[in-house]
Amino acid sequence: MHRQLSNSGRPLPTVHCPLTTYHYELQTKNDELDPKMTYPTFHNLIGGEWLPAVSGKTILNVNPADRDDIVGSFPLSDAEDVNRAVAAAKKAFATWRLVPAPKRAEILVRAGILLQQRKEQFARDMTREMGKVLAETRGDVQEAIDEAFYVAGEGRRLFGQTTPSELQNKFAMSIRMPVGVVGLITPWNFPMAIPSWKLFPALVSGNLHALWLYILAPLVGASVGGLAYQLVRGEDPQASPRSATTVVDEAR
Repeated sequence: MHRQLSNSGRPLPTVHCPLTTYHYELQTKNDELDPKMTYPTFHNLIGGEWLPAVSGKTILNVNPADRDDIVGSFPLSDAEDVNRAVAAAKKAFATWRLVPAPKRAEILVRAGILLQQRKEQFARDMTREMGKVLAETRGDVQEAIDEAFYVAGEGRRLFGQTTPSELQNKFAMSIRMPVGVVGLITPWNFPMAIPSWKLFPALVSGNLHALWLYILAPLVGASVGGLAYQLVRGEDPQASPRSATTVVDEAR
């Protein structure tokens, strides 16, 4: 529960935040859960390996509409996990940057098609995880689908510039080059749309990433990250379509 003051100094209406409150309670009150309850465990995917957080800490992700429904256990990662993810991405960047941009774009087209095929599944996962109604979560997934196809088109439009030179026998031009590893930090309120806005442009431009997902909604954002990862590696995403694949931020 939070109470704020307006600019006039008068109290604003009280706002209840059960979602945020309950997720943080779970970090210290896991003893309230039924010890016989079962739920999936997810790991970080770093350098092609499924790894728990270095600290061994985890966080339980709970359906805000049903406190008995545990979505899963996720790694509560810290700076050491981030450093490992960045180092792995730097190593892979040496190869990924050499893939022609139109070929990188083809991978995003395949990602968009797979997102279309799994739209309803991802929308229901999102509603279960963070409480949006299905009409909203379907729109969230559609944002990622649209972004995949839009950014794929940029794979053939990564134009540079030419400009007249002031010197004789000189030709002046610029081209777009990958810059390296990018850190992608996303909130919880649009857990698939916002990761896609950051992830897909980075990939088509020849960059790699370490993706941090907000602690309240890691599952669906991890799904789009994992799908892109498997496509980049030439793997079949159908083999493990629900695998969490990214670093989950502790969100202090």
